[in-house]
Amino acid sequence: DGTLLAVNDAWVRLTGTPRAEALGRTTTELGHWDLLGRREDYLEQVLQARPFDVDMRLSGGVPRRMRLHTTALQMNGEDVLLVYLEDVTHDQDAERALRQANTALQQQVGLHRAIERLAHVGHWTNAANADEVIWSPGLFAIARMEPVDVLTKAVGRGGIHPDDNPAWLAARQACDEREVDFRWQLPDGSTRWFRTRIGRTTVAGQPDTDFGVVMDITAEKTAASEIAQQLQFIRHTAARVPGLIYMARRRPGGASEIVFASDAAREVFELEPAEM
Repeated sequence: DGTLLAVNDAWVRLTGTPRAEALGRTTTELGHWDLLGRREDYLEQVLQARPFDVDMRLSGGVPRRMRLHTTALQMNGEDVLLVYLEDVTHDQDAERALRQANTALQQQVGLHRAIERLAHVGHWTNAANADEVIWSPGLFAIARMEPVDVLTKAVGRGGIHPDDNPAWLAARQACDEREVDFRWQLPDGSTRWFRTRIGRTTVAGQPDTDFGVVMDITAEKTAASEIAQQLQFIRHTAARVPGLIYMARRRPGGASEIVFASDAAREVFELEPAEM
């Protein structure tokens, strides 16, 4: 029935209830149970010999998270419960903080992956002098490779076009965040254009870690090539039109400048188009 038959000094200090006021009264009368019905839940679990965690109102009426370890005994022919109370409030707070931090971390990781996916970018990390490289999911995606936990340097660099490898290696050696464009051969044999910056980060107590950010710029390179082809077509056409073709831009202040001149400038003005 919950009537207290004996309590030790630690219980008196924990609850703030003098022993003389506690003996002969029930824990329900003393208001220890935070919610009605929780004691019944506790009694059901006692039979399963498992610890029971519950919020209890003890000293000052402030809820504390308590873990009850219970053993059923016989005393003078009567069934009694020996209960050992453990205050796990701080443990619970720490666990809650850890869960919140883990949730926030998972949200950040999820957001980072979504950003990589939308922006067609990825990144890699590599501890100084280590032969193992860690790729992000975004990097595996733009490289069209199946994700694995770690890669060797040889595999991580294996798709770089041989002609672009020297520039990439120079940037890797310098770790000065210079911008480098290079071609990457996909597993199916096709080629994509990537742009990278490589740097190094230092964290106290941890080895220096090199990292690289990689962006798929194939669309940019394709557009630039198309523009160059169009410009070449314009120049080719302009070279066959009699006379000089030029374009000038006039600014609001009245000043003007020539922004394009055909090759006929050499014949008409004896000037290079670039000079005009």
